[in-house]
Amino acid sequence: MTIMKNNSLLMMMMAIIMTMTTTTITTVVHAAPLNDLILDLPGYGRPPTPQFSGYLDASAGCDVTINGPIFLWLNGGPGSSSLLGWLQEVGPLLMNATGGLMTNPYSWINAGVNLLVLEAPMGVGFSYCSRMMMKDNEKLPLPCINSDTSTAKASRAALVDFFTTKFPELSNGPFYISGESYAGVYIPTLSKELLNDPIAKQTVPLKGIMVGDPCTDNDAQRDSMDPLWYSNKYGLMDTDVYDTLQSKECAGIYDFMKTKTTMMMMNQQRNFTANVKLSSKTHQSVGGEKWSNHVTAAELNAELIGIENLVERRIKANELYKQRVLLLGNNDADDADADATTAGHIRTTLRNSASAVEPTSPTSPNRKIDDKCTLAYRKFLLSSSHSLSQGWNDLYIDDYSLFAPVTSKEDQQMATYLNRQDVRQALHVEESPVKTWPMDQDIGFSYKKQYNACNWQSNIEFPNTSMIDLYQEIIPSLDRTWIYNGDTDPCVSYEGTREAVKQILFEEVDGGSYRPWFYNQTATSISVLQEKSILFGPNLIVQSLENAQFGGEVVNYSNGLSFITFHGSGHMVPQFRPQAALHFLQKFVHGNDIENNKENGVEVDNNFLLSPLLKSNETLIGLSNNEFEEYIQEWTESAMTKPYVG
Repeated sequence: MTIMKNNSLLMMMMAIIMTMTTTTITTVVHAAPLNDLILDLPGYGRPPTPQFSGYLDASAGCDVTINGPIFLWLNGGPGSSSLLGWLQEVGPLLMNATGGLMTNPYSWINAGVNLLVLEAPMGVGFSYCSRMMMKDNEKLPLPCINSDTSTAKASRAALVDFFTTKFPELSNGPFYISGESYAGVYIPTLSKELLNDPIAKQTVPLKGIMVGDPCTDNDAQRDSMDPLWYSNKYGLMDTDVYDTLQSKECAGIYDFMKTKTTMMMMNQQRNFTANVKLSSKTHQSVGGEKWSNHVTAAELNAELIGIENLVERRIKANELYKQRVLLLGNNDADDADADATTAGHIRTTLRNSASAVEPTSPTSPNRKIDDKCTLAYRKFLLSSSHSLSQGWNDLYIDDYSLFAPVTSKEDQQMATYLNRQDVRQALHVEESPVKTWPMDQDIGFSYKKQYNACNWQSNIEFPNTSMIDLYQEIIPSLDRTWIYNGDTDPCVSYEGTREAVKQILFEEVDGGSYRPWFYNQTATSISVLQEKSILFGPNLIVQSLENAQFGGEVVNYSNGLSFITFHGSGHMVPQFRPQAALHFLQKFVHGNDIENNKENGVEVDNNFLLSPLLKSNETLIGLSNNEFEEYIQEWTESAMTKPYVG
C-alpha cells in the first residue's frame, strides 16, 4: 500500500456474481494479506513500493492505521480495465516504450495517497463471475450480465470487503473515488450506494470524488459529442460543408447517417459476444426490398425533413432505421437495445464504420438535394479522420486527444505483458477463468446502460434520470466534488460537461466564476523522456520553465462542487498532462494550508482552491479602468505563486 511518498496501493477487482473479485495492493501493514504480496514483477523486478494483488468478495453486491487518504481509480467503457489507468496514467509504474515497466515520476502516490484500482464491471480484465464458470450446452461459458445498478452494488460490496477483510486499518479514511469517461456513471452510482447502504456507510469512509471527462447527461452533452460540431470547431472541415450539412434540407439525411452508423456499431458489438439475443434479420440482406441496407437518403429525408425539433427528428431517424433497414419489430428492437454487449477492446468500446448512403436513381426528383448532401457528408468524412472515428483502421487524428500522436502501440504492448503467465502469477490471478486480458473474447460480457448519460438507446430504463440528478443527491454529503475535463478531448468535449455541471443548479460562489489556474512545469529527465511511451506526457520537456504555466480554468460552486478544465489535454488527463494532474490532485487532497475565512461576505474554504477567488461581482463593476488593470496584474501574480502554485 502506498503511504506518503514511498508506498502505493493497487487493487484490481475481480467482480463475480457469487464469488470474488481481484485485488492488487502495496505496503507493509500489520493486518496486510501477505499472501497477496507481489514479490517480483516480470520485466521489472521487486516493485518500487510494496504492492498486493488478489481477489475481493463481491458476492454480497449481487444480492442487491495507515497514514494518507485512499484513492480508488476507475476507468470507463463500459469495458475498459482500470489497469489501463494504473499502468498508463496514475500508478507507481508505467508501461514504457518497449513494452516493459518503468517508474512513474508523476504517479499519484507522490501526493501521499494510497492508490486502489478495481476492474469492473464483472468480466472486464481479470474479473469474473460465476456464469463464466458455467457451460452453455457444454459449448462456451456464459458472459457476466451487468448493468449500471448491478455494477454499483458489486463495487460497493467489494469495497466493504476491502475495508473489513483485506485492510481494516484503512477504515478511518479518508476515502475518495476518481476516474474518467464512463466512470462518470460508475462514480456517482457507486457513491450513492456507499452513502445509502447502512453497512457501507459505517465501513467505507467516503469523503469526496474527482470525475474526469465524464458521461453525465445526454441532453447537456449531446451537441458537444457530435463529431460534425467538433470538427467544425477545430477546423477539420470546410465551413461551407458544415453549413450544408446543418441546413434544413440536409439535416434529416445527416441524422440518418449518424443513426445508421450507431446501429451498425451496436450490431458489431453484439456479434462479438456469445449468448446474445439477436434478431435473425439484423445482418441479413433484404435483397430487392425497398428498405434495404442502402436506403436512399431522399426517401428518408421525405419523412425527416418536416420535423422541426432536432431531438424528435433524431428519435424518428432511429425508429426508421430499426424498422425499415434492420426490419426489427418493436420487441426485437427493444431486445437489440437491451443487449448492448461489449467485447475485447482495450479502450475502444465502439467500432465506427460510418459511410454515406448510396445516391438515389437519376430519375428521383430529390436527386439534386441528395447529391448535394451526400457530397457534403463524404467531404466531411474525408477531412475529419472519418468523422473522428474510434475504430477506423486509417484514423489520423487521435480519437482521445486532438493534438496527440496516433498510435495504439502502448495498448498492444500492455495486453501482451498482462497476458504473460508469469505476470498473472505475480498478480495472483491465475485462478481467473479469463483466458485473455483485457477481456475474454470467447466469452465477452453483457452490459445494460440504464441512465440518461452516454446512452443513445430508444428504451432507456431511467429516461428522466441522469448523473445530474445523482449529483444533486450525493454532493451535499461529500466534502468535495471536482468534475474536470481536458479541453482538447474529441470524445467528451468540455463544453458539454461544463453545461451539465451548471445544470446541477448549485449556486456559483461569488468570486468563484470562470478563471485560470496555474502549475509549475518542471524539468523531466532525458532518461525518462527516452524511456516513456509516446502518449504519456507529450508536453514534458527537459527544461524547467521560470514562470508558472496555465493549467486550465476553474469554477467554484456551493457544497464543495468545482468544474475544472485542463488546457491541452485529451480524454485521459493524467496521461496527457501528468504534471498538471498531479498538482491538481495535491490541491484536492491537501489544499493550500490557508485558514478558512470570509471573502465577499461569504464563508469560504480557501484551503481547497486551485486559484484565488476574484473580487465580488459588485466590486468588479465598481472598479475604474485603471483600477481594473492593476487588479488583473495583482490577481494573476497571486494565482501564479504560493500557496496556489509551488
